[in-house]
Amino acid sequence: KKPDLPLPTVLPSINDVGRDTLRNWCQHLNLSTDGKKTEVFLRLWEHAFPEQKCVIPETPKEARLHSCSRKLKAETKRARPQERTKMSVKTEELNRVKVITSAQESALASGARIAAKAGQPKTVNSWSIPASAEAFLTTASGLRWCMMHGKPLPADPEGWVRLQFHAGQAWVPVTPRRMISLFLLPACIFSSPGLEDNVLCPDMLRENRIKSSLLKWE
Repeated sequence: KKPDLPLPTVLPSINDVGRDTLRNWCQHLNLSTDGKKTEVFLRLWEHAFPEQKCVIPETPKEARLHSCSRKLKAETKRARPQERTKMSVKTEELNRVKVITSAQESALASGARIAAKAGQPKTVNSWSIPASAEAFLTTASGLRWCMMHGKPLPADPEGWVRLQFHAGQAWVPVTPRRMISLFLLPACIFSSPGLEDNVLCPDMLRENRIKSSLLKWE
């Protein structure tokens, strides 16, 4: 038996993942595994990857076109050097996707995701911090960018944390061993040059704890 694949940070195409793997990921997230492969895939996507763009072939013809695209990629690797450039350009044109998301759309998507998480059991909104992760930041001189405030703030107060990313969502460290879901909306403002943008200031850390304590988890 092949070992179960870990839950990815980016959901692969439905044609690139097996039904058993999708069911295993759903079981990991306490989701139902009933139904056809497409239904299982949609259930997993809506729960853990709602902000990701996904295309599901509706007809066998669309599935064959997708398969041909993957075959073209494989042939590109085997092509002779003089032919590889032309085939690479063709492959790039076939698979190029341009996605533009406005700040308002991102905020709406984040809000919908937070609302969905709020209705889940407490065990789903709490996770262990990986041993190798750097979660709690030490005091420092200068500034750090708080992604919730959307501006640089002094880095010398204690309580700055680095957001953790797992199963396609952001988590906030609360203890050296535990992290909880992020229940705050980001400012959707690009950070200043040279400043890391995935950290949370002490005030927003406290605000996220208050939000989580008000939820009526099962």
